[in-house]
Amino acid sequence: SSQSFMGCPDLLSVIIPESIVSIGEEAFENDWQMTSIIFSDNINYIGRSALEGCRSITKLKLPSKLNYIFDKTFKGCMGLEEITIPKSVTMIGEYSGYGQGTSPFDGCVKLNKVIIEDIEAWFKISFGGLESNPLYIAHNLYVDDKLVKDITLPKTITEINKKALCGCTNEMSIE
Repeated sequence: SSQSFMGCPDLLSVIIPESIVSIGEEAFENDWQMTSIIFSDNINYIGRSALEGCRSITKLKLPSKLNYIFDKTFKGCMGLEEITIPKSVTMIGEYSGYGQGTSPFDGCVKLNKVIIEDIEAWFKISFGGLESNPLYIAHNLYVDDKLVKDITLPKTITEINKKALCGCTNEMSIE
């Protein structure tokens, strides 16, 4: 539910059991001492601001059934260095129609590694704005644990989202 563990100063580590399928809005907001959270793969929803202000988490592996990453989900996670995004994700950030919303990664100043499973799925993600793409901060995209430098596009790709590589600073060749 929403705000379940919000502001729990003694919460250091969380393992979400298989029986949980969603994390409510602001569920762990401002649990600034929490160093790790392990999601079960049954989770298909993580609410807005769910981990906002969790500044001691350094790595996150998102659950394999997650579809959306909403605005402010990881806002202020200042210690976050690495995030693994599953191929099930189809939207990152929201577009209000009046400009950009607040990026899911706003304030994630140490983020430098975005790990994905599948480059084709990455190109299909809808980003709410340029800053919704975690590469805007991280600059480095990895497939599994290998830095992406050369991309051979599968023949099944007919369109590339123009925001998919926004922020990548390493030299990359695309065929």
